Amino acid sequence: MYAFAQDIAVTGYVRDAHNEPLIGVSVVTKGTNTGGVTDLDGKFSIRAPRGSVLHFSYVGYLPKDVTVNSSTMNIVLEEDKKTIDEVVVVGYGTQKKGSVTGAIAAIGAKDLVTTTTPTTAGALVGKIPGLSARQTDGRPGANARINIRNLGTPLYVIDGIQCEEGQFNNIDVNDIENISVLKDASAAIYGLRAANGVVLVTTKSGRRSEKSQINANFYYGVQNFMRYPEVANASEFYEGRMQADLNTYGSTARTMDELNLWRQGQGKYSSFDWQKFITNKNAPIWYGSVSASGGSEAINYHLGVSHMDQEAMIRGFNFKRTNIQSNIEANITKRLKIGTKLAGRVEERHNVGVPGLDDYWQPYYAMFQNWPTQHAFANDNPNYINKTRNNATGAAIVDKNITGYADDIWKSATANIYAEWQTPLKGLKLRTSYNYWIAQNDQEQFEYTYHVYTYDEVTKQYNEEWGNQNPWFRRIKEQKIEKTFQAIATYENLFKEAHHVTSLLGIEAFDRTDDWLQYNTLPTNNYIHLTNNYAEMTGLNNSENPVRRAGVVFREAYDYKSRYFFEFSGRYDGSYLFAKGHRWGFFPSVSLGWRLSDEQFMEKINGITKLSNFKLRGSWGQMGDDQYNDRNIVAPFSYLNGYTYGAGNAVLGGTTYTGVTYRGIPVTTLSWLRTTMVNLGFDFGFFNDRLSGTFDIFTRKRTGLPALRYDVLVPQEMGYSLANENLNSDITKGFEIGINWRDNVDDFTYNLGANLTVARLKTGESYKPRFGSSWDEYR
Repeated sequence: MYAFAQDIAVTGYVRDAHNEPLIGVSVVTKGTNTGGVTDLDGKFSIRAPRGSVLHFSYVGYLPKDVTVNSSTMNIVLEEDKKTIDEVVVVGYGTQKKGSVTGAIAAIGAKDLVTTTTPTTAGALVGKIPGLSARQTDGRPGANARINIRNLGTPLYVIDGIQCEEGQFNNIDVNDIENISVLKDASAAIYGLRAANGVVLVTTKSGRRSEKSQINANFYYGVQNFMRYPEVANASEFYEGRMQADLNTYGSTARTMDELNLWRQGQGKYSSFDWQKFITNKNAPIWYGSVSASGGSEAINYHLGVSHMDQEAMIRGFNFKRTNIQSNIEANITKRLKIGTKLAGRVEERHNVGVPGLDDYWQPYYAMFQNWPTQHAFANDNPNYINKTRNNATGAAIVDKNITGYADDIWKSATANIYAEWQTPLKGLKLRTSYNYWIAQNDQEQFEYTYHVYTYDEVTKQYNEEWGNQNPWFRRIKEQKIEKTFQAIATYENLFKEAHHVTSLLGIEAFDRTDDWLQYNTLPTNNYIHLTNNYAEMTGLNNSENPVRRAGVVFREAYDYKSRYFFEFSGRYDGSYLFAKGHRWGFFPSVSLGWRLSDEQFMEKINGITKLSNFKLRGSWGQMGDDQYNDRNIVAPFSYLNGYTYGAGNAVLGGTTYTGVTYRGIPVTTLSWLRTTMVNLGFDFGFFNDRLSGTFDIFTRKRTGLPALRYDVLVPQEMGYSLANENLNSDITKGFEIGINWRDNVDDFTYNLGANLTVARLKTGESYKPRFGSSWDEYR
């Protein structure tokens, strides 16, 4: 005998905790493909065997399984609070997303890896409102520069440690857990260099009590120009030159017979495609990574290794990068845990050393400058470079065996060691960390000499001429060392299940040394790159640049029932660039938030409009900067008197002597740029945040921009001029909008998002302004 469960018709309604119908809830019989969705009234109807299990799922709500025991059901789904309770990385800590009062955007690992790009900045493009990234150089391995709200280069922080743009761009995105972007006064806690916003990166560390996982990722792709201007072929070019001659001179030495030969395109009259010759069609790029992560009750870890290789769309340019990441954290006792974050990276850029060094622009120029009537090789013999109208853009520019090479290799390593102690006092944690970063750069640039040729059809001989007769060699050795120390105390507690308090107090010290050495020679051949003695050198330069900064940070945050929010934070910062009395600055910020959607008077509105989240927020803050246009606002040690040795010449008794020159008056009138930021905005969500978004208006005013008192003249006989002072200001105003829709169809989940940012920079106050016209003054 066989027994079969009989299908019955099951109908019912799916509602939320407020008894509001949920539209589009997925209803599926577990273990089958049978299913449906709820209608406008939250009603569903499905046939399922008695005793089977119906699975209810809806974006923004916790899934629910219900056994079929009757033909009618009334299902209540609970909200999934993870959207509001999601943890967001902020300055020197984390906060729940729902309690954030600043203009802070975050993106997780899953969204980052949806874009295959060599740089971290490229993975953020289009995903965060207010953030743009631009790669100014098309060669492989070139950094993409991030700009937040059109304010300038932001500060980058990786695992709590400030770092360079190059370090950020060359992290393996598969090692990143999340990225947060501080766009307003929330960046004030970083004080120094935070005036353009802050990008916070947290790398993966694994999770406690998580089963070990091994992940492998690989992709291979090809690159081509999407669109590129087409140039004339040989017959079109020849005909155009004939017409140009006639228009200019009234006659031409070019003949119709020769034009017809170019049109036929046979032998030496064939058209040469310089674009095809120079470009690398289907230029390959590939990437591979392997990682392992997991943890037990006392330890968690993440280990990752990756490698990428990218050829350029121009022949002769290549980039390779290998990354290693190792993050381990372990509990020594119940209250004490220690951890290490170790990272290593090797970057190799191998480029053609065209005349003028590594000139990625020159091949692009060659596609248009070279005539299609001139071939790359004399008599089409690849052993003889043809003489063209400009040998600098001839066939040699994409062949490193002829023109030379420019190699650029970076090797870097980071060691971050930290300890965290949960004190006996509830909610009080003490954390200290030390970070050591070392990077070594080795550049070798060798420009060869070579000949070009013409072919004599009568004698069948190749005639030799110089193509490049200026040999040149340069070697650069650079070492950067950064040391960062942090000690931070945090306190967090909830009183009477309503008053949530968070406090932070810490110190940070930053020390950096950059040692740079360069020498140039004139090699006697194209084979030996070694330098035997000083006599062969044409130049030798060595410099050492120290950087010192220190600061005290604090933050006080309070919220009442996750409905009303207040935060006060700031930083007391010091910079090595300024004279005593000007080195330290205090940079505070304050922010407020109010989640209206949780108010009792909003219940009816929420039900009618399906509003699930609405929060108003505003912030004000000040930040400092010792950089202007990505450079030091003043040269190091300019506040000291002194002389420059080995500068200035004088003739005494018929003999020329090199002496010293006065550095100029000490710069004691220049200090911090001070930035004041104001931001007003709101966050919203409908249909339990299936539809969500943000809107912000912002203003940034920078005061203390360096400028000269141009009307104060110093006699030239004094030997120096006045120094810059903090005189000018500018203002950036704008707004940004971000909107996102996320949903699922059965097991298929999708996201649609769009964002828009408008920001405009205007000149503010300036020292005794002068205008060339009314347009310049009032625009």
